[in-house]
Amino acid sequence: MFKETLNEHDDVIGLVCEGKLTEADFKKMHALLHERLGTTDNPGLVLDLTSFEGYEEPSAILEVL
Repeated sequence: MFKETLNEHDDVIGLVCEGKLTEADFKKMHALLHERLGTTDNPGLVLDLTSFEGYEEPSAILEVL
């Protein structure tokens, strides 16, 4: 799963990835990134992968590619 952090900053997108990510997680993440990237000219991205354990199923990897 993932969750958005740093909500108080319009020009920075913060994401925390925890456990294993699924294809559905990546689809939601892509939608969020596209939405947020369209709101500022010079966005920043902060990823916290401290608790990231990999992908739940092979189809999740295909979503990344």
